[in-house]
Amino acid sequence: MIYEWDETKRRETWEERSIDFADMDYFEWDTAIHRRSDRLPFTEYAQAALVKAAQQRGHPDAPKLSFAELAATALTFDEVAAQYGEETAVNVIIARDPDAPEWTPEDFAQAQPTAEVIPHILERWRRAGTPTK
Repeated sequence: MIYEWDETKRRETWEERSIDFADMDYFEWDTAIHRRSDRLPFTEYAQAALVKAAQQRGHPDAPKLSFAELAATALTFDEVAAQYGEETAVNVIIARDPDAPEWTPEDFAQAQPTAEVIPHILERWRRAGTPTK
């Protein structure tokens, strides 16, 4: 995976969470797991956020497009943000990223706990006092 390096963001994240982006070179993305939650799947959440943003901007009948249709347009981040707000624009960029697809049940079935995949990094986070719930 290729990353765009942002040293300022790296330092901020280290100070806030004791997580160093430099460790991501060693991260096994194919076997990573994250906590399940009661949150909506991304596409459902993004659709709800799109409708809410349109209503807040005084367009109760908007949007004319579904979130999936909006994500498939050629609109830029700024154009989406101007019409539907920054949160929707961020969601569109996420949805367009081919390296970050929504997980399927098969993906979850193949995932392994962090403690088994990157125990050395997890141990460093624990020593730094970072919560690892």
